[in-house]
Amino acid sequence: MDRRIPVRAEHIIEKRLPDELVLVNAATNELLAPSKGGEAIWKLIDGQRTIDEIVSGICAEYGVRPDYVPGEEPALDAVGEVLQTTGNTLSEQVQSFLSLLLERGLVVLRDGAGTSGQSSGAGG
Repeated sequence: MDRRIPVRAEHIIEKRLPDELVLVNAATNELLAPSKGGEAIWKLIDGQRTIDEIVSGICAEYGVRPDYVPGEEPALDAVGEVLQTTGNTLSEQVQSFLSLLLERGLVVLRDGAGTSGQSSGAGG
């Protein structure tokens, strides 16, 4: 179980364009335009949910299990299109996106006990 809690960094600016969300790290001027799946994950990063709870939220939104692998179940291809990747489980994809956010300084991780701090990765 991953009880760490992703918290949006204070210096992030969200820009909503007609077809996408753009995240701007105001400290570095770096931009990130997440996929639709990334947007769904970003919406769940509220400083309260653990990584496991974010995975559960994505699973509930798309009606799949954490071990679901996009592309393996044709009936669920819409999920694969949203996540825009295949070969990794949904849980691994959420972890990977959180690691990207961490690397880019868009989130920090704090442990479930409430102490703030940055971790070396979101992979557990």
